[in-house]
Amino acid sequence: MGRVGDPVAVALCFVVPSEEREDLMSRFPVRSNTAGSRRRWGFTLIELLVVIAIIGILLGLLLPAVQKVRESASRMKCSNNLRQIGLAVHNYHQAHGALPPSPLWIYPDKPTFTLDHRSWGWMYYILPYIEQDNLYRQVNPQVDALVDKPDVIRTSIKTYMCPSDPASNNPVVFIDWMNNTSTHHDSSKFDKPLPQHHAPTSYSRAQNKSYPVAFTSYKGCWGQNWFLSTPEWSNPDVGGPYVGDPVNQWDGCNCGDGLHFAMNYTKNLNVGRYLRLTDVTDGTSTTFYAGESKVADNVQNMWVHTDDSGASAVFDIPCIRPSTGQPCGMVGGDAYHYGSNHINGLHMLYADGSVHYVSYGITRATWRALATYNGGEVLSSTP
Repeated sequence: MGRVGDPVAVALCFVVPSEEREDLMSRFPVRSNTAGSRRRWGFTLIELLVVIAIIGILLGLLLPAVQKVRESASRMKCSNNLRQIGLAVHNYHQAHGALPPSPLWIYPDKPTFTLDHRSWGWMYYILPYIEQDNLYRQVNPQVDALVDKPDVIRTSIKTYMCPSDPASNNPVVFIDWMNNTSTHHDSSKFDKPLPQHHAPTSYSRAQNKSYPVAFTSYKGCWGQNWFLSTPEWSNPDVGGPYVGDPVNQWDGCNCGDGLHFAMNYTKNLNVGRYLRLTDVTDGTSTTFYAGESKVADNVQNMWVHTDDSGASAVFDIPCIRPSTGQPCGMVGGDAYHYGSNHINGLHMLYADGSVHYVSYGITRATWRALATYNGGEVLSSTP
């Protein structure tokens, strides 16, 4: 019989007659509750593997949903950033009577576009209207070169960064122009020595030194014309002040037919030229003002520099070189293209302050027509 105190044995004493008790105890012996014979409860190896497999399947179903929700939130935030930029531009226009300018000074020989000049771009001028007035006041744009304000040019601004861009996790970019390396770009594509770079914008030629800078995910629209030196993309302007000019109508950076252009004081292009919303004869609701550009697509993407804060709609989205079928480069002319880390499209800010998601399936004709402000194109519909 079980040991004294065994609950089974005690129960048998009360409910089973003594003559039957011995027989039952022999049929169903009560195990001793010693450490050596205690029954252990738990999963077998097969059961454990089944549980792990079920958890894996559930995670496999859950993770894409979580990623989709995160991307949806990031896309909404990205769109809101552009709306804030659009509101800031309109507030600037109301206060100053014109759209924000983009002054530019350059060296006459390469490397041309550096930190050594007062090339404070349009994104600097709207700082007071995105609650960055303190940063704005640290600079005297009529006196200070960009290299004089290293703390300003490396200050990241969340409104200028799309959260879907992987670079937003590390918002300061350091491009070592002497050794062709960067914190955010493919080193295998960054293969030109410094003298050949036409625009090492985060480099001081005077100091022979590269500086860390904060990036932007958004760039103003230069229009849809481009240089004769790039035959795959060369295109004359259809608007702006240089229509018909045998040279400058092809200058897609300084003399573009979009709302953004450089006031190039070195070359005396666009000096003193300011655009107003009333100049947008194509309609503010059908004219690009700015749009998304991936950081990895262009080694020049600091928000503060005139040359870095613009892109051209002459390049298709996504930008693929017709001659090779390969993606456009990140150094050189076709690096100034639009693009995003979203699925099948990108956000574009229009001159009326609205933001629309433009599909990669948009036709080239429509895409380019939306980039001009007085080209006179007729659009059957807008994306």
